[in-house]
Amino acid sequence: MSRQEDYTKAFLEQHIAGSLITSDLILHYKRLWWRNPYKPNSLNLTKQGFVFLRDTLKIEFVEFDLTSTLPDLVEILPFKDVQMYDNNLDGPWYVRKQCLIVFSGKDITMISLYGIDNMKKMLKRRNDK
Repeated sequence: MSRQEDYTKAFLEQHIAGSLITSDLILHYKRLWWRNPYKPNSLNLTKQGFVFLRDTLKIEFVEFDLTSTLPDLVEILPFKDVQMYDNNLDGPWYVRKQCLIVFSGKDITMISLYGIDNMKKMLKRRNDK
């Protein structure tokens, strides 16, 4: 199973009885909750996925302001940033209006310690090696 399928199954198990979860149901919600269901390790959530985790499962998250890392008036996260988050964040994440929303405790700790700007620089150096 891919990371998306693992997370999708785990989220469904928290919401409905495990015996009712089929591979077709996992595939359906995988396509609904993940922004890129064809890249199996991408944990970038869709709006529906974010709302499900926030409102239905009540999973805690932390929001990080991205305005310092984006040019003024940019509403869409640049592709290079999406790739960086996809490749380096361990848990589900979502971007809403210049705000990075993170659900993984490990990711929250890393961003809190380094800050968004420093984290991006550190990850870029690590990925350039």
